[in-house]
Amino acid sequence: QTMALHSDRRGTLWVSAAGQISQFVNGRFVPVVVPDIVRKSRLMAFTTDLEHNLWLCTALKGVMTWDGKSVTTYDGESDLADRACQSIYTDSQGRVWMGLLSGGVGVHDRGTFRSYGPTEGLTGGTVLSILEDAKGAVWFGTSAGVSRIQDGRVTAVTQDNAPLKDLVPVLIEDL
Repeated sequence: QTMALHSDRRGTLWVSAAGQISQFVNGRFVPVVVPDIVRKSRLMAFTTDLEHNLWLCTALKGVMTWDGKSVTTYDGESDLADRACQSIYTDSQGRVWMGLLSGGVGVHDRGTFRSYGPTEGLTGGTVLSILEDAKGAVWFGTSAGVSRIQDGRVTAVTQDNAPLKDLVPVLIEDL
């Protein structure tokens, strides 16, 4: 079962399936040897940052990064510690956005973390998808609506202010 796909800035396709991470190289899947904590953490999504570190969004261990040698966990980050991650995305500025299963978003920007949740105006529910649009706004599809963060300002679209009926599992920009 394929759990996650990611195409990095170099054009390499990463695949998570059956507890194994692989890269698609020269027309075939090449397994990537990762530490046991990664293989056993139920990888839901991944992304690479501007330094080519692999950010792992997992259901059992939360968010982790892997630089090819060692794994970093974020147990010290109270808003991320042991929280299941559902979606993850690196934007054009190099910020890594993490959508959490229990709701809310974390963003890693130049070594610091920040959180957004209902208090900041983000729609509730599981963050299922993340997308950056052509103008640099970051959008979040959740089980309760859609949110957008642009220039630090959160705008929410929910059943209360738009004709949404259910969850929004995928976001695609129409150009």
